Amino acid sequence: MLNVCITFDYELFLGKNNAPYKEILFAPTDNLIRTLSEKGVSGTFFADVCSVDAHHRLGNEKYCEDFTLQLQSMVLNNQDVQLHLHPSWLYAEKKDGQIVLSNKGYRLHEFGFGNGGKASQIIRDGISYLENTCRTYNSDYKCVAYRAGGFSVQPERALFSTLIKNGIRIDSSVVPHMYTNEANAYDFTKVPAELNWWIDPDKGISCNSDQTSQTIFEVPVATVRPRIMQVIGKRRSELGLPPNKVLGEYVKSDCPPKKQNAVMKQYHRLRDYRYISLDTRYYLRVMEDLEYIYRKYGMDEQDGYVCLICHPKLADECRVMNMAHLIDEIRKVPERFALVNFSDIYKNEVKTKESKNG
Repeated sequence: MLNVCITFDYELFLGKNNAPYKEILFAPTDNLIRTLSEKGVSGTFFADVCSVDAHHRLGNEKYCEDFTLQLQSMVLNNQDVQLHLHPSWLYAEKKDGQIVLSNKGYRLHEFGFGNGGKASQIIRDGISYLENTCRTYNSDYKCVAYRAGGFSVQPERALFSTLIKNGIRIDSSVVPHMYTNEANAYDFTKVPAELNWWIDPDKGISCNSDQTSQTIFEVPVATVRPRIMQVIGKRRSELGLPPNKVLGEYVKSDCPPKKQNAVMKQYHRLRDYRYISLDTRYYLRVMEDLEYIYRKYGMDEQDGYVCLICHPKLADECRVMNMAHLIDEIRKVPERFALVNFSDIYKNEVKTKESKNG
């Protein structure tokens, strides 16, 4: 069985937001929650809690209140909420009456994990905020999963050790086989052959370790390479979604990309993996991708987990319907696919195996 998680990076634009927050984030998220509830599906919203800290510090309590209330609405509507961090918000400033981000602090590692570092406290504060917020309507809520802003988890040793110490046992930051040499550099070209694996912080992402209380379970963002048979004979409407109105901008880093020789540039261009997003990919193509992953990892003989990535700030009506159609397609083959959230995975993989091992 291939268990599919529909996930959302619940966040503003990481730069300048060119419309009211309600239009950018809160109204689209309400539409997503409503559609998921009508379908009886529980998605996972990875909430960028650093934005709340910044708006509180800069005096915009209305954003903090609306953000908190919407998280509680998610819980009331049986949606899952987990931790997402874009720490560049901690350098945000108010300019011309608007809160804008800095190009500093993109990676959590920049705040330091050692003596005097702030990274561990940022994680603890985020978990505390989510648990205090969500337990208002679900006393059993526990923050158990993490997704790094920009997939920036490397080097992973100190980060994953801190997550484990604070009760986070699932990561969803790895985009297998993908690579970037930009300022938020990551390299996931070397990952285990399995769809999911246990990560020992001392051994790193590329090693599949035995499950213990000191390991973290990886549920990667689904990635695929473009396949020519997906294009042949397809109508244009089946190749991708129409562009939508983008209501914000992104801060450009002032850090130059890492140097890369011509051979490596060509190598990574030919690999050309892309993560599967319902923001850009037509639902029938996503279904083909899920079938491909099902076969590649032998999900007819075992259970596995993979997630699709979405962003409420890009969720116009077309993309909400794209998600709804995908849910319908997945439910046509219940013997092959199921829809789950990260709290389900925690119960199924972490707690169940700990009970057996204990």
